[in-house]
Amino acid sequence: MMGIILIATGGEKYTKFVNPLIDSINKYMPEHQVILFTDDMTKAYDKTTCIFQKDLGWPRATLNRYHTMLKQREFLLRFSHLLYMDIDMLVNSQITLDEIFADGMTVVLHPGYPETFERNPASTAFVPEDDKRHNYYQGCFVGGKTDAFIRMCETITKNIDTDDGNGIMAVYHDESMINRYMIDNPPAKILSPAYCFPGPAHIRFPERWMQQPYQTFVPKIRHLEKLDQASWKNK
Repeated sequence: MMGIILIATGGEKYTKFVNPLIDSINKYMPEHQVILFTDDMTKAYDKTTCIFQKDLGWPRATLNRYHTMLKQREFLLRFSHLLYMDIDMLVNSQITLDEIFADGMTVVLHPGYPETFERNPASTAFVPEDDKRHNYYQGCFVGGKTDAFIRMCETITKNIDTDDGNGIMAVYHDESMINRYMIDNPPAKILSPAYCFPGPAHIRFPERWMQQPYQTFVPKIRHLEKLDQASWKNK
């Protein structure tokens, strides 16, 4: 069975997305168990295991998400596959297990920011600016076979701890770390942005998001609040 990992801490700004996302997952995703890390334990959700996680604030809530997951390593190892999704997403089309998983990790192409890598050579997420060989992936939807997913969590957690010890924070936090990891450990499956596409009200830079071939498909999963990265990146 697949475990689908969600994180919603920090109050109504994030918890407002929980019910709609879980309802859409239960409707459209293959057999699964939702694992919700949250600081609001007052609610119960169908097919969902709730695990308390205190709010770490911005940007630690996103940067340290893989630390959060590893705290439940033994529980997560019960599942055949693991999938992390940002809480402000909505599944709107039927999805099968074979469609999103292969023998390793699965990532989603990022059409809006094709090469926004970490350029600080002191960071463990560093990618040289003159290296144009690599895809840039979104951090909001990543999964794989459980052993591969846990290995990724372990490496990213170690790299963030190393950066912390050196007083460094990667420019796009966990997403920078994921992209460095996928260079060193190429993914088994690369999905199109149809699996994480911004809702029409939140499309920024439409000349990027709506370029060929992206306007030709029907999004299967919406990212409801996909904002301009320049407004939140670590500077």
